[in-house]
Amino acid sequence: APAGDTWLSQTGEGEIIAVADTGIDSNHPNLQNKLTGAVAWGRTGNDTSDPHGHGTHVTGSIAGNGHSSGGKIKGMAPGAKIFFQSLLDENGQLCDLELKLPDLLQQAYDQGARILNISWGASTESYYTFDSVAMDQFIYDHPDMLVMVSAGNEAVKRTDANGNDVVAFGSVGSPATTKNGLTVGASRSSRMQEDPEAIAPFSSRGPCKSDRRIKPDIVAPGTDILSTRSGAAPDRNFDRFYENAAYVFMGGTSMATPVVSGAAALVREYYRTQKGYANPGAALVKATLLNGTKQLMADSAMRGSDIIPNNNQGYGLLDMSMTIPNTHNQFTLAYYDSGSAPSLNFQRSGERRQFRLVLQQKTWIRACLVFIDNPALGGVQSDLDLIISMEGTVSKWTGNAGINAKDPLFSDVRSDFTNNIEVARIPEAEPAGYIIEVVATSMAHDGNLRFALVVTAGDDSATFSTVTL
Repeated sequence: APAGDTWLSQTGEGEIIAVADTGIDSNHPNLQNKLTGAVAWGRTGNDTSDPHGHGTHVTGSIAGNGHSSGGKIKGMAPGAKIFFQSLLDENGQLCDLELKLPDLLQQAYDQGARILNISWGASTESYYTFDSVAMDQFIYDHPDMLVMVSAGNEAVKRTDANGNDVVAFGSVGSPATTKNGLTVGASRSSRMQEDPEAIAPFSSRGPCKSDRRIKPDIVAPGTDILSTRSGAAPDRNFDRFYENAAYVFMGGTSMATPVVSGAAALVREYYRTQKGYANPGAALVKATLLNGTKQLMADSAMRGSDIIPNNNQGYGLLDMSMTIPNTHNQFTLAYYDSGSAPSLNFQRSGERRQFRLVLQQKTWIRACLVFIDNPALGGVQSDLDLIISMEGTVSKWTGNAGINAKDPLFSDVRSDFTNNIEVARIPEAEPAGYIIEVVATSMAHDGNLRFALVVTAGDDSATFSTVTL
């Protein structure tokens, strides 16, 4: 969890997070009164218990209340509620969800969840599969539902002659190749003398096959994660034990994903309570999380690329201190979500939306654009571009600048036409006016392309306004 309750006031209060996993130890002291409901998809008698331990651990990382440790060991969003979907079958395996993923998503949505945690997937070597299409279709039809998906643990395939890990790019699973969900990879934690600037060697990497989209989207700590232990699970299912038997250590992108799911609940609460936005869209929550990320600098995080986004860390490490204003770091956060007024969604190619940010002092600027893409095979169907211009000068910053630099086919192309996420960051921006522009460079289908823009600046007296819609 972030630094206790010392600088982040949000707890996830008022949010329901769905967790689709092995099962849940509903009697665990840290999970008491957490469940709004639990449904068994794989066992008779609505048996949602957790003889594996994976689901209970994941749930504790999201919303554990810390009861067994005096509040010391708790989840990212201890004020949130959980709707649990148990997927364990009678043979102790995850049940077959072929062609059933839309039903799973719909059930979670109907139960009031607007965040769903999926810490599982199939090893499909970064192909955009029918499960990924089904997920993207659901989010396209329900744009206020954000689905978190673990990238997979398939990155290390072999070692070289010196015994070093050789990273397997193109190893992201399915449905983690989703365009509209949020794919989470694993960084190293600081425990066991690990380097927190590094990516876990097992964490699956992109790019996505056929369309070269960056994956994962974000990383969070995924090694030696301490969370709630299911009382029904055998010792062999855990990585190592803790002095307090209520908790246990596990690792994987499965453990990184709930960290981000809990963070998403804090972001939704922030928009509801601080900004008066009753139902923040998935693109807005996603853009907010990605806008606040920290770039990791270890070789494993930058291998094959000297910029972000890249296929090791995506857009970087989750960093709540830069995601929403807090007592540790006061800054201006401005946003625009076209879904709040659907008539303002992009309708055709060539349209643009312009916003103006005015800084009173020299500081940093960050911006992130996310759009909900049409769920079709063959990659991103539309292309929105993010451009920041400084008034009175020729200075210009483009989203995902430099992403094509090492691609021999597109090295002379400045804009990113591959991803439905773009970030632009200005480390030292002069006090001046800045025009932030979102351009519909191309749209595969006319009408109702939903997007969200998040802009932050270190000047808490900065102003943000709409210029052209």
